[in-house]
Formats: sequence, structure tokens, C-alpha cells
Amino acid sequence: MKLRNTEVNWEKPTYDKWEGALLVEDVDGLQLEGFSGNSAWPDRSIPALVLGRVKNATVENAQAPAGTNVFLKIVGEESSDIRLFGNDFHLAKSPYVLEPSVKPASVTAMDNFMPPK
Repeated sequence: MKLRNTEVNWEKPTYDKWEGALLVEDVDGLQLEGFSGNSAWPDRSIPALVLGRVKNATVENAQAPAGTNVFLKIVGEESSDIRLFGNDFHLAKSPYVLEPSVKPASVTAMDNFMPPK
């Protein structure tokens, strides 16, 4: 699956049941390039992007917009070989989080612009 240069912007009022901008599940071979977006409710710690049971994935040149609480969440113990490369996470409070069942070695992050500590 390839998805390039995609931006999600929410208009107000938002429906209370809306969550993240993009949910990708059960994909082997994801190429996500140039994604930008936030959740419908960034103040609720809902991630903008969720990868669930995704293998062999590359997320590159993504951008977390201002006001992002959690940009990316990786879920599912089957998730593996996920590469985060050249992303701009500096405006996110939390660039990415792993569900406890995801092995930290399953994710490689390189050359990302991270938030200040």
C-alpha cells in the first residue's frame, strides 16, 4: 500500500465519535510519505495516525501540525519492521508511542526532527 502527500484537516464542529485522521490495519508493505494531520480531538490524546498489525512499513517526511498531542501510535504485537525516517515531529507533544505488546526493536527511527526535551 502506498499513500503519498496526504493532508487531513478537520472542520468544526467535529462529531464526538471521530478520532484519528488515518488508521492503517493489517498491511504488509506500507509506504506512507508526506502525511500531515491531527486527530479530531487532539486534546484527548487520540493519535493522528494509528498503525495496527502493520509489517514492513516506512513512514517518511510526515509532519505533525501545531497542537498535536500524539502523532503516531503503533499497536498489535504483529507490528514489525517499521521505519520512521525524516519526519518532522517537533510540534508534537509525543511523536510516537508503542502499545505495550509492540516490541521496541520493531521500530527504527532515524533523522527525525523531534520535540525539544
